[in-house]
Amino acid sequence: MNTWFLSGYTEEARSLSVRKPSNYIKTGSAALMFDYVPFFRDTLLKLKFGTQDRMHAMIQNRDSIVDWAREAVWSGWHVSCSCKIGADNDPMAVLDPECRVRGVEGLRVVDASAMPSVIAANTNITTIAMAEKVADIILSTPS
Repeated sequence: MNTWFLSGYTEEARSLSVRKPSNYIKTGSAALMFDYVPFFRDTLLKLKFGTQDRMHAMIQNRDSIVDWAREAVWSGWHVSCSCKIGADNDPMAVLDPECRVRGVEGLRVVDASAMPSVIAANTNITTIAMAEKVADIILSTPS
């Protein structure tokens, strides 16, 4: 899929994070539609979040990246398990064991979303440990 999720912690995202049956139905239905209904994935998602053109435009202008980060990035909410790390034979794994995004050269994801399952610990310190490990991997990889 060639869609970029450049969104922030909106009221919409906050309301979906509340554990209740209606949110399970909403998020489960959306997940099924993303996977199996091309119109939903390719059209409606792009209307909501934009396309690669937005990302390419941002890459060309550092100030627009800084503006987006100031507007959209929020540090108080750790979503976990939405960008799973896993073995090559795991069809649900978005990331390889070194946190590289499968199919996207030069991109890694190292945050709580990479956790393959919900942990029974503080996500902040676990994420820091993951980031340190991946930093070591990156630094030890020949360029």
